[in-house]
Amino acid sequence: MHLGPVLGECAEELIFAFPDALICVTPQGWLRSVRPPLPAPMELRRWLPAPALLRRIDMLVLSSEDVAGADDLIAYYAAHCPLVVLTAGAHGATLFVAGIPYAIAALPAIERDPNGAGDVFAAAMLVRYAECADPLVAATFAAATAALAIGHRATDGIPDRAQVDALLAQHS
Repeated sequence: MHLGPVLGECAEELIFAFPDALICVTPQGWLRSVRPPLPAPMELRRWLPAPALLRRIDMLVLSSEDVAGADDLIAYYAAHCPLVVLTAGAHGATLFVAGIPYAIAALPAIERDPNGAGDVFAAAMLVRYAECADPLVAATFAAATAALAIGHRATDGIPDRAQVDALLAQHS
């Protein structure tokens, strides 16, 4: 199950509605707010869910932009959530497994449209992790998938499995 609120439109407790599911959360919508009147710019906010909620999330994927350098938030998430990924675009990502950080390299890419790259990364990681239960393999697969996706406009560049496997083979 991939939960990705856009602007707080779903309650955090929804995480507990799927007791047998592998849960991935991209929490952007819980990390930002908008003050009326609309239209208005988005503002970052601190999201501090209870430890029990973070423990129920199998995989939390967010970008460095989502937390604006708040290392204390990342440490809090990593202390309670089994897998946390902090993506940083062309700088790769940091995968925290039980709080231990691992660097995940970004693969070479020509960036044409980075919109949605984090969601592509999260979905690819969730699928691959469900297949192999190895977070490092899953994160590397996700990085390759995102690298291919940003090379095209909109959803035109979301790669198929053969494309991702070919890119990984080139960079193994």
